[in-house]
Amino acid sequence: CLDYDNRVHTIDPATGKGTAGDSLLDPNVLVHWDPVTRRAAGFLDGEEPFFQVVDADTGKHIGKIPVPKDRNNPGVAFCTTDPNRVAVFLPGTTEVVNPTTGAVVRTLKHGTKNDTPPPAGALSPDGRLVAVNTGPFSVWEVATGKRRFVFDEVL
Repeated sequence: CLDYDNRVHTIDPATGKGTAGDSLLDPNVLVHWDPVTRRAAGFLDGEEPFFQVVDADTGKHIGKIPVPKDRNNPGVAFCTTDPNRVAVFLPGTTEVVNPTTGAVVRTLKHGTKNDTPPPAGALSPDGRLVAVNTGPFSVWEVATGKRRFVFDEVL
């Protein structure tokens, strides 16, 4: 698990005993954590904002994902079966990115850069689809960039 200071703790479910925690990212940054791939993405704002992706098992920095300067509070979703596929949710667009190279696999346009708050969403386990809560909720195909489903009412 990831604590409020961005330290990763491993806990044995049988005994409840855990580690002291390894610090992965600055405790002052917004962190997105994926327990399946055991990767974390910390958002660092500034002149050239970016997400720093870190592997919890090795403590190594995997790569940087640049974020446009005028996009506030972006979100991230990891693909659970492909550690080299991450969705970055920005106002007006969602980018599917390879965090190791920083290369954009697909950009999905679903609004304007002035949309607030930025959308959130998820990648399908196989990384082929991206769900985005743009109001209406929509599902996009990564390979083609086409919107496949729109749900006006989500229960």
